Amino acid sequence: MVTRKDYTVKFRDYGNITVPKGTRVTHETALGFDRNYNFVAELDWVTKFYPTIDNILKMDLENYGLNIPEEYLNKIEKEHLNKNEDIYGNKGAVWSDEIHISISGQSTTLCGTPMLAFNWASIENLSHVSCPKCIDKKKNNV
Repeated sequence: MVTRKDYTVKFRDYGNITVPKGTRVTHETALGFDRNYNFVAELDWVTKFYPTIDNILKMDLENYGLNIPEEYLNKIEKEHLNKNEDIYGNKGAVWSDEIHISISGQSTTLCGTPMLAFNWASIENLSHVSCPKCIDKKKNNV
């Protein structure tokens, strides 16, 4: 899952920092997997936007985590899919929270990912789509 817009927050003693749109987040915590958390998972933007403090800021983001609120995440709820659409995700997609849109009667998802394994997104009762490519294609009616 990725952020759908910039998120600015006061973080520790750094003052306000801005996590840019498109930053990947994860449910992985120090104690395991928890869907209640959306921690920043990629830190390439830190060097670009905060070059004088990038090493220490990256370390604190990794050690303490920065939770992104749900309203800043790029996703579509399952209830907003069309009748011929459903969610799909193999075990890896579920773990990384990159759930796709499947279309009835097709062997690939909307973004072209082959559906070769069990639908773990359905097994785990997930309720949203989070694949950025699927979301973009749905929004553009492709």
